[in-house]
Amino acid sequence: MTANSSLLPTLFREALVRAGMLAIDEWWAGLDSTSRSEALRLWGACQESGTEPEVCVEGSFTGSEEDAAGFWHNDYYAYLVNHEMYLLDGPKFHICTRHPVAEAAVRAGRIPHDFDCPLASTDCPMRRILGTHPGRTLKLKVTLRAHQIQTARAA
Repeated sequence: MTANSSLLPTLFREALVRAGMLAIDEWWAGLDSTSRSEALRLWGACQESGTEPEVCVEGSFTGSEEDAAGFWHNDYYAYLVNHEMYLLDGPKFHICTRHPVAEAAVRAGRIPHDFDCPLASTDCPMRRILGTHPGRTLKLKVTLRAHQIQTARAA
């Protein structure tokens, strides 16, 4: 793609802005060279197929506070209010938007294993997510993927 993958190409930056990416420079600076190369390959594949990269939030369960590195920025809370979060090995989830305690956890980029629903809801989305891996903390990170364009089929 480029001889120096440490530089963020202008056209890639523009595609990230269109995709809704926040804090682009912080995200790029936090990537190692392998991750930068993978991001550039994804962007190249998107260009070849005529699609755009898509920003998504992935969650992975960790056993400790130091596990599961990845980029997170507290501005992604607003993104998650209107989008789904993907577990690396499971279904899509929505997060709680009804209480500041839940918001603070998501803004921090992790839902601790011992998160208690401040509303004592039996249908708490945060507890439902954590219930898929009891005793594990959920770490959030921002990732890119190729946007899937769905076309209507002729009848």
